[in-house]
Amino acid sequence: MDKIPSLADLLPDFIARTGIHRTRTTDDLAEKWKDVAGEFAERTRYDILRRGVLEIIVSDTIYIQELTFRKRELLEKMRKAYPAAKFKDIRFRVGEVGE
Repeated sequence: MDKIPSLADLLPDFIARTGIHRTRTTDDLAEKWKDVAGEFAERTRYDILRRGVLEIIVSDTIYIQELTFRKRELLEKMRKAYPAAKFKDIRFRVGEVGE
């Protein structure tokens, strides 16, 4: 007789197929960014983490300039807040921040 797989056997494959883990990670990174961004949180939003590069959308170029001055500090704070992500860099670009 074939063994009926347990939920513990099926769950990892289900999570991988549905992308639930990525969604959770995205939510976690967005929250970490808001904490780290501090006074800039309302003018920025997390976009994506790609190959270790954290991409942040910023409401306008004035804020990009200020964030660029603080880039090293922000990157270090993100590394401490979410070490599993292995951040290499942060890139800022102008876009819709929205609600």
